[in-house]
Amino acid sequence: MAPRELEPVFKKLLPETRSLLDAFPEIVQSVMPLDSKRLQQLPGEIRELSHSLTDERGDRRVGYMNEPSVIGAYVRYYMWWNLVRLTRVLSGLPLALKDGDAAVDLGSGPLTLPIALWMARPDLRDRKITWYCVDISQGALAAGEELFLSLAARTGNEPWKIVRIKGECGVSLRRRVSFVASANMFNELFWDNPAPLEQQVKHHASELASYAESDASILIVEPGVPRAGRFISLMRDALIRSGFSVSTPCPHELSCPFPGLRTGKWCHFVFDTTDAPAKLHKLSEDAGLSKDRAALSFVFAERKALARSNDGEGDEAVALPDAASVAQPSAGSAVDSLSMVTRMAGLFPDLRVRITSDTIKLPDYYIGRYGCSELGMVMLMGTFGAADYLKGCHSGSLVEVPMPDRKRAERDQKTGAIIIRLQ
Repeated sequence: MAPRELEPVFKKLLPETRSLLDAFPEIVQSVMPLDSKRLQQLPGEIRELSHSLTDERGDRRVGYMNEPSVIGAYVRYYMWWNLVRLTRVLSGLPLALKDGDAAVDLGSGPLTLPIALWMARPDLRDRKITWYCVDISQGALAAGEELFLSLAARTGNEPWKIVRIKGECGVSLRRRVSFVASANMFNELFWDNPAPLEQQVKHHASELASYAESDASILIVEPGVPRAGRFISLMRDALIRSGFSVSTPCPHELSCPFPGLRTGKWCHFVFDTTDAPAKLHKLSEDAGLSKDRAALSFVFAERKALARSNDGEGDEAVALPDAASVAQPSAGSAVDSLSMVTRMAGLFPDLRVRITSDTIKLPDYYIGRYGCSELGMVMLMGTFGAADYLKGCHSGSLVEVPMPDRKRAERDQKTGAIIIRLQ
């Protein structure tokens, strides 16, 4: 039997979401029109922007997103790819927002994250939500609001309220919010910062928590590179210490087995971009920046308000079963026996494993994949039908497997990961 599968990181997109991603160039052209000559020059402008964002980032001006040519190339290429990435994550995110809630998008740029959420989650479009969009570039924010309004007009829904705020992470808001979000912002801050990453994370985690209501959630998305993975791992730990619970992608809240240290692995997830918009692939090829895979690192954490008892005195606690609470059944009672078995099963749960790696070819026709679990790093491996199953899994898949005996566990010689053989 194949392992039980739970919610993956990358959920299948709705047909409407795919349609909106395909139509994104039309939305951009309606807001930021370019003539045919400028459109022909676009691949070259994208290449120049790519250099300024990577190997020439040290020479880049802080307010580079205020330049019309830069924002045009960024929106038509980088923002489009970011929408492809974010819609994949947001489609399956356990995010609950209700009428009257507020959210903040830090480092919003051209409102990439709110626009991705609108595309991915039609169930949230009719909620009365106020978005505080924070960025140092007023030009990017203005362009983003126009793009969002055009998108909302296309879907026929009343748009969320947008409040543009020129500033950096830490700027004051009018109120606390139910959702604190940031996508691809922190790498702009920590990349060339000489301060230790641990110190930076402590500071930023405090800023994020200060925005949040008592019952709120936080989402941080960064590029799927080692240093960003290290940042996400540290931020995860900081949020847990601040009273938040990690909902995804982590299947547990114990020590992170993929902390992104220099000699180890980092937490990131990859998906195939074959089904990305064909026009986006064509533009990428023309700019010499073709992509067949996309990667990201992220963490989504929630802080729940404590439930009060009916008389308002103290907090109610839910007790978990323990061995002493499993009573012996009365003789001949099938119902009591079944009840005992059910409760005993709760004491020995299966192990949840989030798959984090590509397939690995091993000796004797075995296939393996690394994963994250409460036991630390594990390697799922198998041959024949189990190998075919592992090949069919994806980065970010969440599966349940039998709990191994840690004391007698077989370990991977290369990484020390606990080996779990799928039969």
